[in-house]
Amino acid sequence: MRNVNQLTSIVLLVLILLLVNCYKAEKKQKIKIEKGKVGIIGYGSMMSLKSMESTIKEKYQDSIYLVHLLGYQREWCFH
Repeated sequence: MRNVNQLTSIVLLVLILLLVNCYKAEKKQKIKIEKGKVGIIGYGSMMSLKSMESTIKEKYQDSIYLVHLLGYQREWCFH
């Protein structure tokens, strides 16, 4: 019975943390891209500034933002 109570407590804690984080996500600011500039969402090696500069073949000195894409799902075999 003790294990069931511990498991229930853990599940409730996880649910509370998820709800709090979802609430915070709604309050995040939208990024506005200046005219004449572009935005790119990087993941994997593009999250490393050194690797990104190697990919784009120049030094990057502009803004970097951590973003969350709502409703986006990355898939390797999308048709």
